[in-house]
Amino acid sequence: MTVSTKRGISYLLVAGVMFVAGMLVVAAGGSLFSLSGELSAESTAASPGLNESPVPPGSLAFEEAFLRVSEAVNPAVVQILSSKRVSQPSVDFFGSNPMFEDFFNRRRGQDRRDEDRFQLQHGLGSGAIIRQDGYIVTNRHVIADADELEVMLLDGRLFSATVVGSDHLSDIAVIRIEIDEVLPYIDSGEKTDLRVGQWVLAFGSPLSARLSNTVTAGIVSALGRFSHGNRIENFIQTDAAINPGNSGGPLVNLSGELVGINTAIYTQTGGYQGIGLSIPAKTVDSVVDQLIANGRVKRGYLGIRFSAVSESLSRAISAPRGAAQISSVEEGGAADDAGLEAEDVIVAINGKDLSHSNELLSVVATSNPGDELEIEYIRDGGRRTATVELGERPDNLSVSGPQSDEDESRSQTEEAIEDALGLDMTTLTPELAERFSLDNEIKGVFLSDVEQTSEAYQDADIRPRDVIVEANRETVENLGDFTRIYADIDPGDTFLVRVHRGDNTFLTALTKPE
Repeated sequence: MTVSTKRGISYLLVAGVMFVAGMLVVAAGGSLFSLSGELSAESTAASPGLNESPVPPGSLAFEEAFLRVSEAVNPAVVQILSSKRVSQPSVDFFGSNPMFEDFFNRRRGQDRRDEDRFQLQHGLGSGAIIRQDGYIVTNRHVIADADELEVMLLDGRLFSATVVGSDHLSDIAVIRIEIDEVLPYIDSGEKTDLRVGQWVLAFGSPLSARLSNTVTAGIVSALGRFSHGNRIENFIQTDAAINPGNSGGPLVNLSGELVGINTAIYTQTGGYQGIGLSIPAKTVDSVVDQLIANGRVKRGYLGIRFSAVSESLSRAISAPRGAAQISSVEEGGAADDAGLEAEDVIVAINGKDLSHSNELLSVVATSNPGDELEIEYIRDGGRRTATVELGERPDNLSVSGPQSDEDESRSQTEEAIEDALGLDMTTLTPELAERFSLDNEIKGVFLSDVEQTSEAYQDADIRPRDVIVEANRETVENLGDFTRIYADIDPGDTFLVRVHRGDNTFLTALTKPE
């Protein structure tokens, strides 16, 4: 028997084994679908004809759901293109040579001096049409500081857009285009509560303007995700692929209803790693309605400062780990009027235990002034209940409660720096280091978010979860250090920043805006 014949027999045997294995897999698949009730007795008994689909009817119905949602939602999904003018100092290649100076001054105009030139920084994001007359919801960080905004519809038409209003605390913004036609729009899904494991689809323009109206599918991985910092958070976590450029795009259920606005990802690479975060539709609706009606958002105000309880305190007083300990109470505020005191530990709101101390921020700040909350708390080892009528949150005030004049001034300074650089910053604490698996010996400023249109993200390669450990050649151990160093830098100057990421550190540079 020749070698080629042996090989031929071997191939036939392998093919035969694969065929039998394939039949077993098909049989197993048929049994699985039969158990789930997706196939009728007739369809399992009969072999499909030449014109019949070999795919089980249940699978076809499932696929049809994705098709219908994609076709219905995509026309209401837009791409948002932002442009920002950034000054770039011109370079004098010829020094002060009078001959060249005279020549170039004539080219520029006799009275024009060598002034700053400008270049355009371009940003990319997504949005969802929410009203048929051209109102669009997106993320605040998509449109922040933009000099020009354009919206591209599914059919490729471009429209100039104006900002109706934006909200820093929720990262929600509303923009509008003027158009003489009725536009398709997305309804919010408030008919049923969102559940973990539920199928969702994410829409947007990931990574490139050429990838507009991309659809990805996944499930709701978790609910009530919180980060930290001066923001309102109660995120939906999903494994539907979300990348830079998806920000502001809709997350919808299989009924085509808006359940969230995609806003962030957790990543160690800057790209998708299976964890995307979306702002719940309930928060979106509340903010959007107020922005359209008033251009600003009014929020409830409790009038306290608080912190998370430690694990040992939680055990000692039998409080849930998500409880919030009051550190101070504003005199004459809502909490004071209801009898709450410093060192009280808030464990539940409206009968629901806190899953995270920052949930208190979300509940209070998404409530309206005048709303009543039933707050359950622990004092002297016993549980008590207070009914609080919320006040109205003052502008430029931390959502966590009142501050001294010095603290408030410092907070506004830090917020101005964050807005200027496109960074959300906080001092790296041992709790943060443990939560994000960082070296607990590292000291610096933790970046919880980086605006994708900012110089920090696009040019300096700075990403969320990075830690700034040095700025302008000075050591940074906390947010106060960074604020002090930044104040001494002249507007327009570029300064070096040392960043810690994972097991490495690297140098990069930022420019202080003029």
